[in-house]
Amino acid sequence: MMPEKFTSLIRLRLYQTWRMLLSVGWGLLALFLIISVGIFFPLLNNILKASHLLSVPGCLIIIIVLDVYRKDKLFLRTVFKGYKTLSMYLAVEYSVITLPVWLFQVFNNFVTAFIILISCWLMAWLSRYIVTRQHTSTKKTLNFIHLSFFELKFFIERNPIGCFVFWLLGVSCIIHIGLYIFWMFILFMSIPEIFRHYESRDMLHWKNDFLFEKIKKYILIFGLITLLSSILSIAFHPDMFLVVLYLNICLFSAIILNIVMKYAGYTPVFHASAVSNISGILTLIMLFPGGVIITIGYSIWKYFIAEKNLKTLYA
Repeated sequence: MMPEKFTSLIRLRLYQTWRMLLSVGWGLLALFLIISVGIFFPLLNNILKASHLLSVPGCLIIIIVLDVYRKDKLFLRTVFKGYKTLSMYLAVEYSVITLPVWLFQVFNNFVTAFIILISCWLMAWLSRYIVTRQHTSTKKTLNFIHLSFFELKFFIERNPIGCFVFWLLGVSCIIHIGLYIFWMFILFMSIPEIFRHYESRDMLHWKNDFLFEKIKKYILIFGLITLLSSILSIAFHPDMFLVVLYLNICLFSAIILNIVMKYAGYTPVFHASAVSNISGILTLIMLFPGGVIITIGYSIWKYFIAEKNLKTLYA
């Protein structure tokens, strides 16, 4: 009985991956693979060849973040009657996720590979004590953020301390430029969630250049948010000036992309949209040299669709 449950859940994960690929579209997916194939494997090779001491905390961070933010724990608890079998399943999942790293370390440093696997099983056992936080109707109000930035305002108000700590972490770029790159990447991947919620139709108050003005305001506010970290990165790593510049261009492109995609699919019927897989793929494409051009082109196309969609609401 237990092996059947394991097999069924693994099959479910594969179906979820397949559905995500179909939602992205084969054309865009093929373009992503063509761009990334020549970069991904050398990058993976460099990661695997890094000091084996770095692979342990790296894998541990991945599985901790995955466990804390996964939303299927209640579902899995209905599938497995006891914590023991649930922990075994989670351990298998986390072992599969870290497979490239610990399998590589088996042939290079067996002790490191063993520690990574033990970490996966330990995290699976501790998972029972990590309860997914339930959203409530109460939140802290931050009056210094204007309501015109309501998406960012509501996002920060849900966890103001966490957002402030994350902003402070940007200062760590003085240690190594890689920390700034990682910090910006986390910011990129948070943007779709920031713009996930729709405002009511009454809040739109249609006017000319509404979309363009919204894009300008958000580019300005995010420019201010990343200003300190960007300046410090250039000051302590002047040879990486172009990298910092490119990452900021990618950030602004991600903002434009998510705003136009939000209003291209805006409907007064629903209060929020699903986080788009297309947005995630295009965000990853931007991290490759020249990938931002593809995202900007897609954003321009969606911009006109968004303008048309908004105008139909007030026709």
